[in-house]
Amino acid sequence: MQNTTQTSSDEIDLFELFSTLWKQKLLIIAVTLLSIILAAIYAFTAKEEWTSKAQIMVPKAVQLGSYLEAERRYYRFSGLESDFDVNGALNNSFRLFLLELQSSDNKQKFLKNSAYGQKILANLDDETSKEIAINKLAEKNLSPKPLNKDTKDILEVTFTADTAGDAQSTLQQYLTQANSLAQVKIFENLFERTRERIATLQQLAINTQKDTDQNKANYILTLKQALAAAQTANIMEPVGQTPSANLLLDFTNNSALFMLGTKYLQAQLTAWENNPTIYPAAYYRYLQNIDGLKPILNIKPTGVAFDYLQTPSLPLTKDKPRKALILVAGALVGVILGCLFVLLQQAIRSRRQTN
Repeated sequence: MQNTTQTSSDEIDLFELFSTLWKQKLLIIAVTLLSIILAAIYAFTAKEEWTSKAQIMVPKAVQLGSYLEAERRYYRFSGLESDFDVNGALNNSFRLFLLELQSSDNKQKFLKNSAYGQKILANLDDETSKEIAINKLAEKNLSPKPLNKDTKDILEVTFTADTAGDAQSTLQQYLTQANSLAQVKIFENLFERTRERIATLQQLAINTQKDTDQNKANYILTLKQALAAAQTANIMEPVGQTPSANLLLDFTNNSALFMLGTKYLQAQLTAWENNPTIYPAAYYRYLQNIDGLKPILNIKPTGVAFDYLQTPSLPLTKDKPRKALILVAGALVGVILGCLFVLLQQAIRSRRQTN
């Protein structure tokens, strides 16, 4: 019996609740309309946000341009035993590009000088506000992230602006700038390696030339000493079996050279003194490699250090504000606030009557 009475009381309370709300429906409608108006004002005056997206990855060999040609020339004439690693060059180019792309200094300098950045800064007066605005813009945008967990070799770069055109053009310009900076670094590294290798080959050539010249001078001196000894011993012709040319060039038998006689020694001395020096093949190879490396220093940087899987997109829908969603939310908030206000008023009246 008690349960039936309690249920009846609950039904009456629920009925009275709806009855109270219905009686104050105009007030609820008024609050709802006010909330919708405020939401509409925000929805139609809030700053719009449009996001352009690009997907990048390691470049193809053909995209490296003059860098690939320069690297191949370097390995062809450097005289090193290692072979040119195309994949290594591709990954190295992309790595340097990402370093330039992620650099906070590069992002801030670019945004300050970009058309969109200038438009943002035009509304600010003091330098502190400008720095804060640029820093926030740089932190929020232009940072490459893996597209997803399964494709870590594909990165996505985004930029958000207040118009679709600004978002796309700013992202495109920054990727182009990052590529230019990366190309400079790539070629600076290559040029430094090339200059170092040229210096090494030049020193090797100089050392080889000095050694050969010194060996020639030493042999000429040896011939002069042998000639003097032969003249002193009055040996005109070779003593014993006629020697072969190989014996003359055998420095281990220098003490016996006078046995060749003055005629033979004088002929050898005249030939060594009057004929040009013949350097080893390695010497000429060093010079050839130096001439092959020097053109690398005059190559102008061209090419792309990354590849597009998706070029910077022109966003078709804005991120913020979502007008329809804001209006619906405004209406719901208005209804809830209107109902709460009516119920609060009724609760206050009931408490006063009870007292």
